[in-house]
Amino acid sequence: VAGDVPAVATIFNLRLPYTLKQGNIEGVLKITMSVDVQKDRLIYSVRGWGADLESWHLEHGELMGDTDEPSVWSDLETFKDKIYGALSIERLMVDSGYRTQFVYDFCRKHKHWALPTKGRLSVDGTPLKKSALDVTKSGKKKSFGLSVWHINTDYFKKWLHERFDRDPELAGGWHLAQDTTDEFCKSMVSEARLVKPSGRVSWQVINRNNHYFDCEVGNVAAAYSLNMHNVTSESVKLQQQQQQNSSTPEKQVSGVDPFKTKKQ
Repeated sequence: VAGDVPAVATIFNLRLPYTLKQGNIEGVLKITMSVDVQKDRLIYSVRGWGADLESWHLEHGELMGDTDEPSVWSDLETFKDKIYGALSIERLMVDSGYRTQFVYDFCRKHKHWALPTKGRLSVDGTPLKKSALDVTKSGKKKSFGLSVWHINTDYFKKWLHERFDRDPELAGGWHLAQDTTDEFCKSMVSEARLVKPSGRVSWQVINRNNHYFDCEVGNVAAAYSLNMHNVTSESVKLQQQQQQNSSTPEKQVSGVDPFKTKKQ
């Protein structure tokens, strides 16, 4: 296949000696989850994020059930209370390209935690952009209405491909657990980036098992929505030093918030 796609062996080599669903991984500050909606299942992936956008794969799987029925959405809801070590999932991205109204209804119920997304090859030159869904009769955004987040898929897919091939000596590694399935790994190389002579970019699906790759795109976007791309090792160390010197030492690493994320 013509185009840019990493070798699957590269993905296998990203496995590290920790296990899926393991908590208390050193360096994890925030946890995100991303969901790809299909007719009869919700496919998901959970990832922990640290400084310099270093990240660790924590869990993946499928919630089986017709997605036009409430049961499978109730199953997804249970992840809101799930704990990985001392941390819970802070941001959930749900692709709204299919079963759109069900996605919107779920995200309205869990506003600030769950965000509906739509993938686009370009988003006005930005990686991530939100647009108001709920507006007044005059067209103004409702103060507490729902917004859809437009994901620049070319930006984040390319970002992932670059992380797959990243020099392991550099900060910001993209990690997999030692028991991450081969199916998940193969999904990471399911699409190739093509650039036409005109400069126009497209992504060619070379393996229909691309759902987990889509989930990982959503996870990077979720990290951006939490401002993790502005968190550096230096800023985390400074925050920890300030906490150690403060009169409230009980606020340790799991509560570090050097980025002051605002509710979306």
